[in-house]
Amino acid sequence: MLRDKRPRCKVDFIRAKATGCVERYSATLGFLLDNGDEIVGRHVVLCLGVGNAPLPVNLSGLPAEARDRTIENPWRLSWLRRVEASDRVCILGSGLTMIDQVLALFAQGFRGKIDVLSRRGLVPHGHARVPKPPADFDPAALPEKMSEILRQLRRESRRAGDWRSVMDTLRPKTQALWQRLPQAERGRFLRHGLPWWNIHRHRVAPDVYERFREMVASGQVSIHAGYLQDVSQIDDQLMLHYRKRGASDVASLECDWLVNCTGVERAGIAHSPLLQQMMREGLIKADPLGLGVGVDAASAIVHDNPGAPALHAVGALTAGQFWEITAVPDIRTQARAVAQRISAGIVG
Repeated sequence: MLRDKRPRCKVDFIRAKATGCVERYSATLGFLLDNGDEIVGRHVVLCLGVGNAPLPVNLSGLPAEARDRTIENPWRLSWLRRVEASDRVCILGSGLTMIDQVLALFAQGFRGKIDVLSRRGLVPHGHARVPKPPADFDPAALPEKMSEILRQLRRESRRAGDWRSVMDTLRPKTQALWQRLPQAERGRFLRHGLPWWNIHRHRVAPDVYERFREMVASGQVSIHAGYLQDVSQIDDQLMLHYRKRGASDVASLECDWLVNCTGVERAGIAHSPLLQQMMREGLIKADPLGLGVGVDAASAIVHDNPGAPALHAVGALTAGQFWEITAVPDIRTQARAVAQRISAGIVG
């Protein structure tokens, strides 16, 4: 629809990467592109998303052949065709991306062994086959301390008979709840509660969950909790050394393939040279908790440069303000509000 030439609004799609940003005349920004062109605009919306979280160890010391069997971006699915049916695979990270990759491997005919290593060894829960209605409580009445919030949510879960009902009640109110949390409590949640939030909030379909649990029960998939220390090559195998969670001893995992499923990089500025330059020039500020860029409640970017052009951001870069802002319905609502705000300024 956006490529349709009939609507009065013109949309151009440019296949290039923005490599730099310069302030032009009259509060206008110019973006330098890697194809040699430049685009300029007085109203700019950053929709850059976030990058893949990097591997937690430096692999530069590995031979090229070993690095070739280290998959840093699992969504480039061509790597699946190179895996032999009896190979051994080690996946770093135990969230939804891990489950997707496990199922994709077995759909390709893979029948080898998969080891999953994450710091806590937590995996997503499944949705109920017959969901209960949302729990009957008001998220707006929750306290502002994480310990008290957790205590009350546990009480509501016991009352509802299924914690999923409580999560379903929270879902449409999560942004409002996040925005009224003090900064210290947000940080406490990120340090201590985030892994448990992820496995309860981001669930998988019942059939997928049962299939995955069958693989774990059969020994095809093993979950390990620990901290990766280093990766080496012994003969033609990759050897991972990790410290077990809650212990001081170091264990090892041997594999043919190492796959990075640690998720997205929450510090959304670090993955983008463009954003780093814009921050150096005072056009944007990093969110205090490292959740992308700082924006206000209207998605306008906040900064300390009074002469800087007005900028907005949409999507995962605004997680510091909105927290849950990666699902399409949330982004669609945010994008509509930003578009209306910019349009009102143009028309006015």
